[in-house]
Amino acid sequence: MTTTNTTQRLVYNYGPIAGSFAIKPKFEKAEELKTNKAPVKVPIKQYLKTIKGEGQNISSSGFPYKSKTLGVVHAMADIIFFKVVETLESKEQIAACNKGCDACCHFTQVNASGLEFEEIINCVENVMPPALKKILLDQVINEPDYQEHGYSACPFLVRADGRCGIYPVRPLPCRSFGSVIRCSLEKGETSGIEIFQKAFGEVIVPMEVKPGHILTVHEEGRRGKNKANIHGLPGESVVLREIENEKLIQLFSSNN
Repeated sequence: MTTTNTTQRLVYNYGPIAGSFAIKPKFEKAEELKTNKAPVKVPIKQYLKTIKGEGQNISSSGFPYKSKTLGVVHAMADIIFFKVVETLESKEQIAACNKGCDACCHFTQVNASGLEFEEIINCVENVMPPALKKILLDQVINEPDYQEHGYSACPFLVRADGRCGIYPVRPLPCRSFGSVIRCSLEKGETSGIEIFQKAFGEVIVPMEVKPGHILTVHEEGRRGKNKANIHGLPGESVVLREIENEKLIQLFSSNN
């Protein structure tokens, strides 16, 4: 299985990437994965070279990243999300997620891969408006142990209006999460999430190459490996809600 054929047939079969609002995907159902399938090893340099080539089509306004690889990964994730929404609509279900809906920013444990976290730092230091950084800084200083209904909030959440402060560079877990019922911290409702995740599985499981696999290959390359098991896990990651307050204060105090 060559890298080029894999990416073209199973990853980029939806056409050009143009940012978050990309051309609607036309997924060709990939051959169903077998549970006893041997690990697929891919040559890292060749694989990432292909990914970076696709990254030239990424919208810099929609994906303001230093890494074109991550731009491709997140563009894929967004398009998969759109396909999940279409799948739900075909079953007369509607995704309830909307601006200001921030319950998931309290109760989910959001992990960012090493590459994603580097882009979050770059976004805060070099892209984020000073006024927004001040809001996030004030939250850390004034309410260091902020909790609501027993859940601590993501430090990048603007609590006043439920807005994500790093929305353009939010990591894969945020791009893959959804519900057909507006989440509530008070009620602890999860049935809407389960319905969404079932539709998500219907879309992503048949894909042999998933966004997380590209992150896996990238992280293995940074460890100096020549080949990577494409069906492995991305590796070391950062839990956003567990970042120490001192580091957050230093980050939000940085000057553009």
